[in-house]
Amino acid sequence: MRQVVAGLCAAHGAEGQVDYRQDFVVTVNTPAETEAAVEAARQVAGEPAVNANCPTCGGSEDFARMLQKKPGAYILIGNGVEGHCGSSLHNPHYDLNDEILSTGCDYWVTLVENQLPPRDS
Repeated sequence: MRQVVAGLCAAHGAEGQVDYRQDFVVTVNTPAETEAAVEAARQVAGEPAVNANCPTCGGSEDFARMLQKKPGAYILIGNGVEGHCGSSLHNPHYDLNDEILSTGCDYWVTLVENQLPPRDS
């Protein structure tokens, strides 16, 4: 990168500086929030559809920064693996599977309802 910048600057009579940082934060879910997320997912999708023990992923995720400030859990809903929705996120061929929108909404409503204090009758 420094060579490219130096070459471009030399070609155009300019000055340049490279400030490159590897500043990634690991995404680590907190136990209580993960348990709550898994429970809500099971309530919505059913036990067989929820993999609470999926392998760790080394990908970078901005949510990791939020987890440095507040406890939480990063979850994946699953978009499908075949057909027009079979490409992963951050892929130029990614296409949101519209059929999972209501499941995603139901998940978030269930998670919030589970976390609210019980109402007095």
